[in-house]
Amino acid sequence: MREGVIKQILHQIAHETHAVILVMSRSIRSPGSNVFNKENFVEFIKSLEADTDLHIIVVSPDPTDGDVNASPHGILPPED
Repeated sequence: MREGVIKQILHQIAHETHAVILVMSRSIRSPGSNVFNKENFVEFIKSLEADTDLHIIVVSPDPTDGDVNASPHGILPPED
């Protein structure tokens, strides 16, 4: 577990692990302060891809689903 600025930590982890793919969920509005808004999320993704060898896949929760813990829209959970 790490503590700190999430943007910096993701850059560090990508470099340290030599990751190839990163799956990120586009945030939904929640109480309190979100780290990313729509515009700076897209800019962060672009900068992370440019700064690393990552291919970033962005998934979004289905906005019509009231269950915020549901599987992201278009992504199926692994079968048992």
